[in-house]
Amino acid sequence: MKMGSALLALAVAFACCPAARAGHQYYDSDVSVYLPGRGASGILNAARRSPDPNAQIGCTIKYGVPTSTYPYPGLTQAYVTCVARNSQGRVDCISVDPVVIDIARAIVPTSFVAFSADESGQCVRLSVSNESAYLP
Repeated sequence: MKMGSALLALAVAFACCPAARAGHQYYDSDVSVYLPGRGASGILNAARRSPDPNAQIGCTIKYGVPTSTYPYPGLTQAYVTCVARNSQGRVDCISVDPVVIDIARAIVPTSFVAFSADESGQCVRLSVSNESAYLP
């Protein structure tokens, strides 16, 4: 009978109290676009849930002839394009650098992505962060 009482007490305790939550969570739903510095940052899933209907951020790895003239027009190659936009504007960049392509491969739906471009549209920085704080 003691086992039954203990189980009943445990059931009552769980029923009365909400589940505890622990761990830092980052809820920023905005894609930030820095037009003067040609930079952008944001979380992929958060952009999708953003109240801004234009919010978008991410990178695409491609193989073929880039549509831009960078860096070798007409040459078939692996390259990455990154884009971010919100209601204030759009920033994008392109790179054939194998290191940048490898970093882009780390992007998952819960990644925090930050990148910047130079004057010619080349990616000069790409950062991908996969942390528990960015999970939905």
